[in-house]
Amino acid sequence: MKTSNAVLIGSASSNPWAAIADSETNFGIVPGASMQGASIVNTSPQPGEAASYSSHWNEPSHETFALIDFVPNLSGTGHLLLLEGLDVAGTQSAAEFLFRSNAISSILNRARRQHGSLGPFEILLRSTSIQSNSAGSQIIATRFH
Repeated sequence: MKTSNAVLIGSASSNPWAAIADSETNFGIVPGASMQGASIVNTSPQPGEAASYSSHWNEPSHETFALIDFVPNLSGTGHLLLLEGLDVAGTQSAAEFLFRSNAISSILNRARRQHGSLGPFEILLRSTSIQSNSAGSQIIATRFH
């Protein structure tokens, strides 16, 4: 994680390496009491954004949320791409979002620096979970660093 690029899938509760980016990002996943679900906390809400986002994960069909974070690795010589969801469907929506060229291209264009490299960014997504499968996703908020 110090000298290479990596893709990390899952939140820190299922993949401890995901905690690497916690100090670098505005959005973070916080486990619920007694491991009963989780929430995404928005440390600096912008107008129209909530301070936190939660799902009713124990219902067969529910709204869920996910994060896509692109941040420097520990040494600053590469990058980490993190795909995290409040549940399986949330994580699935983050992964599938990367393959929607019309959606991700606008994010990449905004994150592109003058010399061509990508700057760090965060994407907060909302999706519908139907029987633990993601059904569509939409961007709720972004941050570019």
